[in-house]
Amino acid sequence: MGTELDKALSLEIDNFSERTNVMKSVIFSSGGCNWFLCVCAGDHLSMYLQDVNTHRLRSGWKRRVSFCFVLLNQSGKELFRSPDEGRRRLFCAETPSWGFGRTLPLTKLQEKGFLEKNKLTIEVYMKVFEVVHQGKSTENDVLDYNGFNIIASQ
Repeated sequence: MGTELDKALSLEIDNFSERTNVMKSVIFSSGGCNWFLCVCAGDHLSMYLQDVNTHRLRSGWKRRVSFCFVLLNQSGKELFRSPDEGRRRLFCAETPSWGFGRTLPLTKLQEKGFLEKNKLTIEVYMKVFEVVHQGKSTENDVLDYNGFNIIASQ
């Protein structure tokens, strides 16, 4: 039996087929961290989960997370569930977001019965297993503060 994930977000997108821009969810909390969902609609639906505070965290930060995206139509019918639901992903400075670049072709979503009243709901289920806010500080750590590089120990 896999890891049980908790529902962290339900994002409803009205007039979905008319959307061409990048959409970001409201900020939501899970596992003591703040997150947002980024949704892109091109020829395929793309979805990415990202920690909100990546630019504020010190070198060595990380989050180990399992997550799953579920697409629902207006009636609550499940249209898609992301693969590798129980797989733990490492979010860190080198990989600040995880997701799926080519979830479903938009033509598939627009087929009869998939989108009712042009509304799509995306649910995010997740479990945070590990949170490290910062690595060990050294005297040589440099931070960017409003475009200026300063030594972190100052």
